[in-house]
Order: sequence, then C-alpha cells, then structure tokens
Amino acid sequence: MFGIDAGVVTNAAPYADVSPTSVGDPIRLVHSGACLRDRNIVGIVEAVEASASGATLDLYLTPNDPEHLEELKTRAAASDRIVVHDPVPYSELIETLNAFDVGVHILPPVSFNNAWALPNKFFDYVQARLGLIIGPSHEMARLLNEYGCGVVADDFSSDALAAVLDNLTPEQVRGFKQSSDAAAHDLSAESQVAIWGAAIARLVQTDASPA
Repeated sequence: MFGIDAGVVTNAAPYADVSPTSVGDPIRLVHSGACLRDRNIVGIVEAVEASASGATLDLYLTPNDPEHLEELKTRAAASDRIVVHDPVPYSELIETLNAFDVGVHILPPVSFNNAWALPNKFFDYVQARLGLIIGPSHEMARLLNEYGCGVVADDFSSDALAAVLDNLTPEQVRGFKQSSDAAAHDLSAESQVAIWGAAIARLVQTDASPA
C-alpha cells in the first residue's frame, strides 16, 4: 500500500544461560509486568482462586496504577495462593522468574495493540525456561504453538484459564520448560540482530546507489 517492504523485529530478551528448574508441587505460576487494568491481572487471580489444582501465583508488578496495585495487594493478603511482590530490576528478572514453573499472560484484545501483542514478557518467560499459558492472542499463540512451550486457553476468561490449570500436570509443565530451553536461542534478542543487519545493509546500499 505504501511501497514499503516492512519487517518485524521482536522485543525479545537477551539470551540467558540458565536451565529449567524442577517443577513444584503445587505448580508455581508467575506474572510480571505493568500493573494496568487492561492487563487482566484480576482475571488471572480469579482463575487461580477458582482452580482446584492448588496452583499458586506470584505477581511482580510495576506501580503504573497505584490504586489498582493496592486492590491486588489487598486481595492477595486474603489468599494463601497469591503473593504480590515489588518489581525487580530487569537485570535480575530472568533469574527471579527461573524459580517458577509457568509464566501466565491472558491479554484480552480490548485494543488493536492488545490483539496483536507479542510482548517482552513472552520472551522473558522463555529465557527463564518457564512453560507458558496465554490466551488466544494471534502472535503469541503462533510462536507458542511453533515451539510447543505451553498452552493456549480457549478464550480470555478466568473460567478458561481455570480449566487449563485444572488439567495441567507436572509432566506437561516439565515438557514445556524443556521446550522453552530448546527455543531460547531462536527466541533471543541475539537472533534479531540479523534482521537489523539486513535492514541497515539495504539502507547503505540504497544511499550508495548512483543518482
């Protein structure tokens, strides 16, 4: 339409030299990122509370919406399965996440950006060698299915996530973590360097062409 040959460079995390940890009993879920209402964090909490699996949920949240953060802390204080942590520096994030089993991100498509999101946390979870549970978000589901590192819930509801949790086994999670380990090089920031290099080479070639 605009005569531009566009490419995509993902917001991938740098490769981390870590290994999958053993699967907990109960399974340990984690979500990290911005504390915003459109991130559906409440829906994740509701699913964990409704699940019969016994799975726990740890949240590492930046205070983008302080009021919402306080609401989540109040709710977590009444639960023995939910813990809200202060955010950690990005340099410590992968090591912190590596202690868990499954990274969760159920992002309802309330906007164009949400519908087509391929966020940094997806790649953070892979580098931390976690399994993943996501909603049916187009780009996230495409990569997750390609590499076999997790489960796509039927929809973005807390009921759909609870159903996934109720059917999730330690053996499955162990396999997902191994798949993330196998995918870590492909889904690292280093793998994106070639895309940048090709784009810059085309620019240089164009600028050097005779007038």
